[in-house]
Amino acid sequence: MNLHEVYTDLLIEIGSLDPSKALDYELTYDNTRSVPGDYREPDGPRFVKGKQEYAFIIESGEALYVKLVYEGNGTLRIDFNVARRGEIPILGDSYKSAYTIMNTVGTIVKQSLKDTLEKGITKTLYAAAKFEYDKENPRQRQQMYNLFIKKAFPGAIVDKSGMSTALPEDYPEYL
Repeated sequence: MNLHEVYTDLLIEIGSLDPSKALDYELTYDNTRSVPGDYREPDGPRFVKGKQEYAFIIESGEALYVKLVYEGNGTLRIDFNVARRGEIPILGDSYKSAYTIMNTVGTIVKQSLKDTLEKGITKTLYAAAKFEYDKENPRQRQQMYNLFIKKAFPGAIVDKSGMSTALPEDYPEYL
């Protein structure tokens, strides 16, 4: 298989979450709970509040930690570059490495949303961009993440900054 075929196949995959191609991951911490959306509406929507942390090993042997913070107002903050012993770039030099890592992060986010659905709804995903300036495209990671989320949740709307995504109301159907 030549290089063009490899990248053509990879570009077709990008954005399609495939749990079978995700790296093995582990939920290492979870203190999520259900909270009312508005204290004035006891029968109104409920949201998730708390934190989850997941860990997985990337091809270099380094552990990568994904931290998910449910804010109790329908927002889920995602940080997928939480290295416990300093900052490390999470994407290798190849797009195949990037795909594997981003597929794993996307699979974790989707699993977390599924696992917390009984506690409450999530309306917005927020992932703060961290640019990798040593790469030809410093926004590569954020762009790949956005592709995964938009394909995983049809109808999701990514804001202009690329950091905030409004989930469609029917997002539970895609979990």
